Amino acid sequence: MRGQKSRISPGVRRGFEGGQMPLYRRIPKLRGIAGGMHVGLPKYVPINLKDIAEAGFQESKEVSLETLKKKGLINTSGRERKLPLKLVLEGVRL
Repeated sequence: MRGQKSRISPGVRRGFEGGQMPLYRRIPKLRGIAGGMHVGLPKYVPINLKDIAEAGFQESKEVSLETLKKKGLINTSGRERKLPLKLVLEGVRL
């Protein structure tokens, strides 16, 4: 009979909710990367126990940041110099 659907045009557009504010306009928009640029960065420097053994440390010697830097196991420049260490046993975190 009469009304919007009886006309020749295809009818209501996709997402039309009868005058109510559409869902795509009610939901807040994401701006930027969620959580900022630091989301994917690690919060520690992983050190493998196998690498420590191969670097020539004896059993009674102390392993510290300075000794790891001298042996070249840790990068002394960039972001990693401020992060704490975490020991890793061939893929298994301790």
